[in-house]
Amino acid sequence: MKNLLIFMLIGALYGLVFAPVYAVEAVCTAYPLKLITTALTEGAGNVKVTHLQAHAHGCAHEYTPSAADLKKIQNGNIILIANGVGLDDHIVKQAKQLNPKLKIIYANAADKSPAPVDAHTFASPDTAEIMAKNITAGLIAADSANQQLYAANQQKFCGKMQELTRRLQALSSNQTVFIHYPVYKNLCTLLKWQVLTLKQEKSELLPPGRLIELVKQGKKSRPAARLILCDSTADPAVQQLAKAAQATLLQIDPLLHGEDDAPADRFIETMTRNVEQIKKALKK
Repeated sequence: MKNLLIFMLIGALYGLVFAPVYAVEAVCTAYPLKLITTALTEGAGNVKVTHLQAHAHGCAHEYTPSAADLKKIQNGNIILIANGVGLDDHIVKQAKQLNPKLKIIYANAADKSPAPVDAHTFASPDTAEIMAKNITAGLIAADSANQQLYAANQQKFCGKMQELTRRLQALSSNQTVFIHYPVYKNLCTLLKWQVLTLKQEKSELLPPGRLIELVKQGKKSRPAARLILCDSTADPAVQQLAKAAQATLLQIDPLLHGEDDAPADRFIETMTRNVEQIKKALKK
C-alpha cells in the first residue's frame, strides 16, 4: 500500500510538471466557431481549441451551459470565442459572471463588422469570412508569437470563402425558397433569394394553419417556391411542406454538429459541399 501511494504521488507530480503549457486555450461557445478556430490555428502546437458544450452539436442560442461546461472557462488564461450579434449573449453573460477577467473574442464585432441579416453567420461563406478575420485579429492580439501562422491560415481560409462566395453569386437569382430554420438566411441573402421560414426553433411545433399559409405564400411567389433548404429530411413538417408545395428538398449542412476532433479543413470541406449541392439542385 505504501509503495502504491508513492507511485500515485509521483504520477501526480509528473502530471503537474510535464502538463502541456499552451500559449492560447480557446473555448468556443458553438461548434462552428470551433471549426473555424481550428482552421485558423492549424500548425500551432501550443494552442488548444475546445468546445464549451459537452457534445459537438446544436446551436448556441438553444444551449444553456451546465456547471461542468462552465468549469472549462474558470482558468484565468482561457479565451472565450463567441459568435456575438445576439446568438450567444446569454452564454457570455454567464461566463463573465463566473470569470470577470475572462478574455473574449467576438467573431462578429459590432464595431468592426456590418450587421448580418441573421445571427447564424457561420452558415454562409461571405459572413464566415468576416468571422475568420475577427477571430484571427483576436488570436494575434493574445499570441503575437504565432502571428505569421495565424495570418497565413486566415489567408487560406478567407481565400476559399471568397471563392465560394463568387460561385454562389454566379448562381444568384430572383426567386423565393422555403427554409427549415433562420440559419439559412445569410446564405439566401447572398443568393438574392427571398425566404419563407418554416420554423424559428428546432423544437418549435407548427401553429395551426402555418403550413397552409406557407404553401399559399409560396404559390403567390413568381416564380412559385419549389425549393426547401433543410438540415434534415426526417422532420415531418418538412416532409408535409414538400408534399403540399410540390417542392424539392435541398439538404444543406448548417455546420451545427459533428465530431469533437474534426480536422482543420472540415469547415471548408462542408461549405464546399453545400455549394455543390445548391448548384446541383438548381440544374434540375
